[in-house]
Amino acid sequence: RASRNKARSMVASKKGVKPTSIKGDVGHRKAISRGGVSTLANLFVQSPSNNRSFSRTKSGAMRSEISKRERKGR
Repeated sequence: RASRNKARSMVASKKGVKPTSIKGDVGHRKAISRGGVSTLANLFVQSPSNNRSFSRTKSGAMRSEISKRERKGR
């Protein structure tokens, strides 16, 4: 959670707004799981539907292995 907040505040300071006023999610051009880092060059704002791959339950478990994008293409 701390790294998410740090990334959000970095993008907000670049745009000159408050971190809570950013509409959408802060995404990474190169995912952290694939060796990306939370630097300004690697961060951008995107819609939540594009940033979140699978729908989740309250506990955070995946509801389905098929993403909304894949389901639409079928």
